[in-house]
Amino acid sequence: MLLAILYNVGPATAVAFMLWFSLQRRIEANVLSLIVLIVPLVGIAAGWLQLGERPSGADAIGMALILVRDRRHGAEPTPPRSRADRRAGG
Repeated sequence: MLLAILYNVGPATAVAFMLWFSLQRRIEANVLSLIVLIVPLVGIAAGWLQLGERPSGADAIGMALILVRDRRHGAEPTPPRSRADRRAGG
């Protein structure tokens, strides 16, 4: 259990921040904000797998609402812009 917590504190957090900043360069803010809704799902799943925590009924309802909202309001991904386009504001 201690190793799982140390993994979440160190390498997993570092990888998460690197992915987040990498995505910020490639994806529009409105699409990226929808991706943030998935973070609680990953946290609950990690707690379940690593620490043996069982999601409550409220957790299950919340996860279902997140998945439904994400599908309904998801935007089409935009292609990555080149650095020249970003500098020119286009």
